Amino acid sequence: MQVPGHALVTTDRHVDATSVGVSAARRQPGAPFGRLADVSTAQFVSDAFGAQAAMRDGGRALVTWASGLNPSVPAPTGLFAATSNSSGVFGAPQLLADAQTATLPQPTGAAISSASALVAWVGPQGARVARTSGP
Repeated sequence: MQVPGHALVTTDRHVDATSVGVSAARRQPGAPFGRLADVSTAQFVSDAFGAQAAMRDGGRALVTWASGLNPSVPAPTGLFAATSNSSGVFGAPQLLADAQTATLPQPTGAAISSASALVAWVGPQGARVARTSGP
């Protein structure tokens, strides 16, 4: 996704047969893309619905994904989001919804503004929206 000179790419990187790390790389105006940086721990992320991203003017970014139970990795399951500040530093992932309201395979939608970052999804209890905290 490109926003006035800024760009963001998000990918799911298989760590082993069942574990995936979500990574992102950013580009500042007029600069090359930086290296992919992990924004999640190893989790079970659906191949059907990978991580989604949004970016706002000024370079603030949001990456969101859903994960399910992975017996080999004792990580939490549910819907996650990580936001970055305008310099590109992502904060720790936030668990926005647990397995009761978000299940795999689970697509997510991401939107970010100067005031907040929102993640939308449809789960077993219908359509939901959560607001992230952080940069």
